[in-house]
Amino acid sequence: MIKEPAFDPNAYKRLQIADLDALPYGVIVVDSQGIIKAYNLAESNAVGIARKRVMGRNFFTDVAPCTHVKRFYGRFQEFVALEQTSVEPFEFVFPFPAGAQRVTILFVRDDAVADRISIIVMRYEDRT
Repeated sequence: MIKEPAFDPNAYKRLQIADLDALPYGVIVVDSQGIIKAYNLAESNAVGIARKRVMGRNFFTDVAPCTHVKRFYGRFQEFVALEQTSVEPFEFVFPFPAGAQRVTILFVRDDAVADRISIIVMRYEDRT
């Protein structure tokens, strides 16, 4: 059973891209192909990759190839295909060299902007 983090998708959807750096959890905004359109400060700090190094690159193949697996990327493809689904949470384990990190991932479809999906990364220290 997935523990739902303190997250309000409706409040999140009202945020502008410029507001993402104020959030305490990681946010990667991608298009349906996985090309990064926005990458917030919390995610940059958590993984140690500067925003300028990831913008315009493919999240699944260039930035986080450990996510290019059925359990993550396959789920992303299904989410993109099921246009009526607006939020999808699931657990994932990032296999970082310094040690595995279990997180809750949420895919959030932007209802106002076509072809924009946020990948929310809720690390356990992010949860209140």
